[in-house]
Amino acid sequence: MARPLAPSEPQRHTVSSRTHLDELGSPDPLELDRLRQENAQLRQLCVELEQALTEAVQHSPDQANGQSPISEYEALLDSKDDTIRQMHAELQEARRSLEQRQPAQTTASRAGSPPREDELLALSEELELERRQLAEDEQSLMEQMRQMEMIMARERAEMARQRVELQRLAGEVSHELERLQKAGGLQSKTDQLRAALLEVTTRRGAFRSGNNPTTQPEPGASPPPPRHRGSLLGMLFGGGK
Repeated sequence: MARPLAPSEPQRHTVSSRTHLDELGSPDPLELDRLRQENAQLRQLCVELEQALTEAVQHSPDQANGQSPISEYEALLDSKDDTIRQMHAELQEARRSLEQRQPAQTTASRAGSPPREDELLALSEELELERRQLAEDEQSLMEQMRQMEMIMARERAEMARQRVELQRLAGEVSHELERLQKAGGLQSKTDQLRAALLEVTTRRGAFRSGNNPTTQPEPGASPPPPRHRGSLLGMLFGGGK
């Protein structure tokens, strides 16, 4: 991970720059124009970084439980963004202070001695150091944003894979439930058929027992005379009585 920016460094450079600016007279117009151009570039950079950070946060997946690596990167980016905004505000304040004091300093410089070359050189080196620090901070922020985008892309791919797996499992569970419901319906139909068969069998047995009652002979009654076996044959063939 890139080295985080210490908030005290830009403040120290800004304070020292203000001290040099207060000690010096009117700055070189070319130097002032260069500072204004750098200030405009820094302002544009801050706007672009804020937009990129907002888009990255909006497209990041929601983390439901606990502190995730993405939230840690977001907190780090917020800290960097706050530091850049603070430095930008301090540069704007220094520029406004220079613009406000420019007429009076111009008059005083015309009446007095011009600033020394070594002081201007020290101020230029100080401003160059601040510019390099801002460039390093910009590079660090861009690297952290690239890392965060890679992490979010991997997490989105993992979530898509898990979604496909869950859909497959849901299909299997639905198929299994449907099969169990069909098996339960067949079992219920089988039970109904068995109950109907048992009822029909019971009714048939009761019907047979009602048509063929077992009669017992009354006591003292004589049994009926046996039928003559040959009577039917005699009637048919004319023989036997």
